[in-house]
Amino acid sequence: MKTWIGTSAWLATSVVALLATQRADASGFAIRENSAVGLGSAFSGNASSAQDLATIFTNPAGMSYFQGNQAEASGSLILPHTTFSGSSTSSVTAANPLPPPAFVPVGTFPTGGSNNGSGSSIAQTAFIPAAYAMMDFGNWKAGLAITAPFGLVTDYADDFQGRYLGIRSSVMSVDVNPNVAYKVNNWLSVGGGISVQYFSGDFTQLINISGLVGAPPNTVLPDGRARVFGNDVGVGYNFGVIAEPMEGTRVGLTYRSRIQHTLDGNVDFSVPAAVAANPAFRSAHAQASLTTPMNASIGLTQVISPQWTVSAEAEWTGWSSFSDLAFRRSDDGSVISDQPQNYRDTWFLSLGANYKYDDHWSFRGGVAWDQSPVRQNFLTVRLPDNDRYWVSLGLGYDFGNGIKLDAGYAHLFVSNPSISGSVNAISAEPNLLGGFTASTLSGNYSASIDIISAQVRFGF
Repeated sequence: MKTWIGTSAWLATSVVALLATQRADASGFAIRENSAVGLGSAFSGNASSAQDLATIFTNPAGMSYFQGNQAEASGSLILPHTTFSGSSTSSVTAANPLPPPAFVPVGTFPTGGSNNGSGSSIAQTAFIPAAYAMMDFGNWKAGLAITAPFGLVTDYADDFQGRYLGIRSSVMSVDVNPNVAYKVNNWLSVGGGISVQYFSGDFTQLINISGLVGAPPNTVLPDGRARVFGNDVGVGYNFGVIAEPMEGTRVGLTYRSRIQHTLDGNVDFSVPAAVAANPAFRSAHAQASLTTPMNASIGLTQVISPQWTVSAEAEWTGWSSFSDLAFRRSDDGSVISDQPQNYRDTWFLSLGANYKYDDHWSFRGGVAWDQSPVRQNFLTVRLPDNDRYWVSLGLGYDFGNGIKLDAGYAHLFVSNPSISGSVNAISAEPNLLGGFTASTLSGNYSASIDIISAQVRFGF
């Protein structure tokens, strides 16, 4: 009992650590890095291999392949590098005829500022932990997974040319996922559970206050700042099956439901006193609805010889449930921000292999294609995403007595996205000339990602 209490305390500590999660490195704002074993083979056979306790989250039926009470902790260091190169303009229009006296000549002006603040990466280095524990009751197994399935931080300097479209964007989640598994017979196992998921979003952008009076940016009044944020706890479910139609062949099927969140928080404005009385800049309680995507996977794991095992994975994610993100004031329903996303459904495809050198050492590798849900004509500065191509390597050492260490490394090649022509590259606001002041950003992003992961498994 004391050992189980200690393990529970360790899992609770992991929840606190997960609150620091900062970066998404699957497509969209999803996080795939929940296992060093999985990373080493590009997450191939995630639904079928049951190589480590991460199966509690990826396919709970895989718990049937483990004996004895066990726990596992993993951590992944994400090293992204994302930069922007481009330009921005601000265009002023007025009513026709222009009411005298005109404040400034109507026209188009350079927004001014830098491509990427100080030139550092927009995406920040982050550490992503995960924790698992399993209790063995014979044909029945009970497990708990604590992971961060969604996360994102992009952060620009205040002089970024696209500052009126976004400065800082942060998405964070913690998913507590208890599961059970049952071994039906010697070739079929089933499992399932529920997810209790905390989700938060925090978004900041600057406001072209000078543009309100029809002036070029920063010529009359300093920029204002707007921050909107909220959080919620939602509930979903998951289930999986693993069948072994012949010795050495495993086929796994999994499904994870979407989770509906109503983010509850506030909108805060920081603007000069001269415009603070404008109702558009009224700080207030705010809400937004967001639905995380469902996904389904099929995995195949095949033993070739006592040393070699190969695996494959195909995962479909229903990202089309994320069509927009609109924050509204709770008191009158007025829209604070509403940016179309129009995400598309995606596929993740991977192949991998594992080589067991001896009773202690094992080596693995894999490749993958990770399709982005972001349509390029809806690209935003908050998530400049595109398709990723994975190359992964990993190794493990079994000490015996239930203790095993694993490590993995992956490099992600990201197709360079362009924001030029995106509907989300333009921000337009009414001005006092009876027209609009619009900021337009054009340019390209360059991105790559390195991931290093390690984990330990032990019995208790």
